[in-house]
Amino acid sequence: MRKWIYGFLGLFAIAVAIYYPYSPGGHQAINMRLAEDHIPVLLPKLQADPRFADVRLESDTENGGSLRVFGTLPDEVACADLRRIVLESFPLAPIVFSVHLPWPTTDSPTTKP
Repeated sequence: MRKWIYGFLGLFAIAVAIYYPYSPGGHQAINMRLAEDHIPVLLPKLQADPRFADVRLESDTENGGSLRVFGTLPDEVACADLRRIVLESFPLAPIVFSVHLPWPTTDSPTTKP
């Protein structure tokens, strides 16, 4: 009887080890590891430009594990440049952008009649 229990537990452990990388939790852990490994590649590129001083990078659980790019940017041009730099670095994990731009001022040319 004891051999059956040990045999069943052994087969269960093997089945879990085979299934885990394909499970949602395993997929998330793999993507988060890929995001963490990509941060040292991308960070020097962002630190080289003073417009990205308030931009942060982290691995996140969103989208089944992703590279989260978040912070504040001075204008839309910086936003487009940030997106281009991140996409050209070819991260293997999904990317989540959470970037904020300042509100337009009242003397902005777009708000004048």
